[in-house]
Amino acid sequence: MESPPPTNQPTSGVEVLQVVLHKSYEVVKAFAEWLKENSQQYLIGEHPADDQVKTTHCHILVEGLKVTRESLRKQIIKYSPGRGQYFTSALTQETREPYERNHLARYIIKGNVQHVKATSFDEIQIAIWASQWINYKDLLSVVQVPVGTAPKKKASTIYDDCNAIADRLTWVKDPGQLPRIEERTDVVDEIIKWANENRKALHSQQVGNYYDVVLQNAVPEYYKKVCVDRINRRHAFGK
Repeated sequence: MESPPPTNQPTSGVEVLQVVLHKSYEVVKAFAEWLKENSQQYLIGEHPADDQVKTTHCHILVEGLKVTRESLRKQIIKYSPGRGQYFTSALTQETREPYERNHLARYIIKGNVQHVKATSFDEIQIAIWASQWINYKDLLSVVQVPVGTAPKKKASTIYDDCNAIADRLTWVKDPGQLPRIEERTDVVDEIIKWANENRKALHSQQVGNYYDVVLQNAVPEYYKKVCVDRINRRHAFGK
């Protein structure tokens, strides 16, 4: 079902009522003639059955009632008698705020001028309200995650983690500066601190891998030299 109309405060001192009759317009159409004589403005819209009302029904905006609410109630009972066959209120159901004419009218029309069966408003106003309707059900079906599921957060890669760690190292701010031994030690300290803060368990080999990636990204020339030295020692290149 579409979302109920937003609940802004009324823009004037004239009371706005919503009346719901659980009947088709053909059954209650004489009520429109009564509203013409006994209200300043009115709008009757017919809606098909939905999740809340299982039969065709009418939503009615009444602005500036000229008679008592009891007189209105008697007319309502005349056209839609029986318990649960009608509803009248000056306050919204959820927030208990006074109805505002424009918002209630948009809800009654629901973007389709064919819903309007009788009204004191002109065609231009009806068309404006119809153009302003947002179908919240359709909107939510596009943006909402199905119930019981949650969007899966993409797991960070070692490169994402190491970029975050490198941002914590002050000496990395100067890419041309080669890290001193104490600064290289700081890399290991920051990896361990970052892992603890992010509840990420790293064994010693993983810390070593993170260390390599941090240096590779932060000081690529130095890292290249380190790799060459390691390869030379491993294969005993030289004399």
